[in-house]
Amino acid sequence: MKNGHEIRQPRWRAWRMGLATALAMVVGLAGVAMGASATAGSAPSVKRVIAIGSVAKAFALKEAVEQDLLAAGHEVIDKGCHRADDTVSYTAIGEAVAHELYAGRAEFGVVFCNFGCSALTGVSKFKGVIAFACESDQPAEMSRRANGANVLCLGQSTVTVEEAKAIVRRFISTEFVSDSAEDAVSVARRQASATVKNRGEVPRHDVCALPLDMMTPNASVTTGVAGGETAVMIVGDGEDGAGGLDLSQCIAMALANNPGLSRESWQVRGAESAHDVVKAARLPQLAAQAGASFYREDRMISPRREGDASVLAFSDELASAQLVMQLPLYTGGRLRSSVLAAELTSQAMRRQFAHSRAELVFNVSSLYYAILRQREHIGSLEFARGVLERHRQVMTDMLAARKAAQVDVLRTEVRLADLEQQLLRETYRQDVQCMAMAALLGIEGGCDNFHVNGQLSARSDVVSDADFLLQDALASRADYQALLARVEAQRQQVRAARARRYPDLSFRASYGNSWDMEDSEANEVGELGVVVSMPLFSGGGISAAIAREQALLLAAEESLRESRLRIQVELQSALADIHSTHARYDVTSKSVQQAGESLRIEQEKYKQGKGSITDVLDAQSALLSLQTSCYAALADWNTALARLTLVSGRYDDAPREDAGAAAH
Repeated sequence: MKNGHEIRQPRWRAWRMGLATALAMVVGLAGVAMGASATAGSAPSVKRVIAIGSVAKAFALKEAVEQDLLAAGHEVIDKGCHRADDTVSYTAIGEAVAHELYAGRAEFGVVFCNFGCSALTGVSKFKGVIAFACESDQPAEMSRRANGANVLCLGQSTVTVEEAKAIVRRFISTEFVSDSAEDAVSVARRQASATVKNRGEVPRHDVCALPLDMMTPNASVTTGVAGGETAVMIVGDGEDGAGGLDLSQCIAMALANNPGLSRESWQVRGAESAHDVVKAARLPQLAAQAGASFYREDRMISPRREGDASVLAFSDELASAQLVMQLPLYTGGRLRSSVLAAELTSQAMRRQFAHSRAELVFNVSSLYYAILRQREHIGSLEFARGVLERHRQVMTDMLAARKAAQVDVLRTEVRLADLEQQLLRETYRQDVQCMAMAALLGIEGGCDNFHVNGQLSARSDVVSDADFLLQDALASRADYQALLARVEAQRQQVRAARARRYPDLSFRASYGNSWDMEDSEANEVGELGVVVSMPLFSGGGISAAIAREQALLLAAEESLRESRLRIQVELQSALADIHSTHARYDVTSKSVQQAGESLRIEQEKYKQGKGSITDVLDAQSALLSLQTSCYAALADWNTALARLTLVSGRYDDAPREDAGAAAH
């Protein structure tokens, strides 16, 4: 299926497929074993239904894989994007593809993005969906064979077109095989849950708990939702003892697991449902009504047939049951304005959700750089402590040989004690940062085994001027666009409030029966007409409602103006931070080299008896202080660049794969 239409096979291909099937049947009846390889365009051994989707960056890769699947005889459901210049997020594409599996319309899903990890987060919110990001055909086969995966995530920057075709072919042709009957039953239940029990339901964002004992060195993140609970697995290659999560993995986990983001996604769903409620008010309303009434005096019962007064009947105990249909014909624009306001509100919620995602990416990035800076600082302190401990041993030996004074040993021990205190303080600070990162990633139960990897490095990002960035930000920032939508929604609310002064015109029809409770014979009751309702006096309620909506509109417009000024300040501040932190890094990096040379000179002078131990210790402290400043400047530089990405609205489709591109 492509662009919402079914893809039909050409007649010549259908004719050739039919001829091949008939020939196979004849050969089978004759008892001749045939082992011919499949030719291009022939039907596959098992026809699959595959849902595919991609962001704009991976459009060409998606088209190539789609044509390869169609040529192999499979059915393809194309969920977009449909042009190379489409502006669509990887989350929307991932959800569209996963929902095809969730609703039982597809067996497999393939999602394409820049690196594959972003697509993984888009499909990992559905029950019954097991997604893996692969860069070769062997992991794709193992993900199917061992884990029962049904969604494949590929990155256009990590695989070629031919590699992608081979990976997809291997993935959809591999059957799930488990050594454990329990595993087989578990996967079967997850797939049945996705295709039968939950058909047509909405996707859910479950809060994920990360098993910390699954963390292994050099780990990569794989997420999937199964059995109603989201699993986030840390899959490592086990090469050495160093490892943890890099920046892209932290971002992927935060986008999938952060409870605040999940809460906002449900708020978006609530706004969309509110829009559906308002739209339903414009449609015919059908209701069943029944009741019983007891009157003080007799009331006439509707006649059962036409005739004179003899057909009339009276009773003081009446019962009725009827179907009533009502359709609004004219409301002075009230319903139309309410629908537009609800639609704009839903749009504003979606844009605010997009900005919240960007803010989460920035928060994770800034905390990630802070943890790396703290780790480097602790490393410098530990190195300095080791140097001082060795120096104290040398001084102790010299003191025993009466070649040094006791005061030199005491000075070394004082510096060493001060370093121990700094190490304790900075280690505690790093633990706090790791706990904060674990909270952003949605990890339950602390962070005893949680750590990040990566290296602080200089960046070569291109920074534009402030005027260009301001115009770009006003057009790109999701939170500003959300405020624009909220202002327009409030204008529609003002129009809806004013429309309450106009008459309402509606069509009403009913049909049923009425009974005398003492006589069971039914009397048909029918009605067909138009009802007009005109407000004459409301005690000032309509005027007050209009004034309230107008006040809210003025407040929304002022919020929009305030946001525009705040964005301007944020951009200028971000640019100033980038320039200042870059200059700090250049200065401190040169100063570190000079301090290292100064320390070497002081050590040589001391060895030759031309300097004092105080000069050596002072040089060591100066080097340590400059190293700390250099790490801080480098981390602040990376954080400032991440802040500029946030405030300018240049949200990337995929998180950065490294901690920072090397520039020098």
